[in-house]
Amino acid sequence: MRNRFPGYCYKCGCRVPTGYGFFEKLRRPENGRKWRVQCVRCCDGRDVRPWHREVARAERLRDGNTEGGAL
Repeated sequence: MRNRFPGYCYKCGCRVPTGYGFFEKLRRPENGRKWRVQCVRCCDGRDVRPWHREVARAERLRDGNTEGGAL
């Protein structure tokens, strides 16, 4: 699933805007749960553009707007 919130890729360190990466939930006994982001390029080797469907969907989910537009 695509990331709803921006962050930094844990592999390459680049900034990952909303929808341009994937998130992972980590369980660490000392710190509890933690989220981390991986960019699409490190994961799949693909380039993502602002008009891609997955980016628009992640932005809608971040904003809480689930109405309108095809998923």
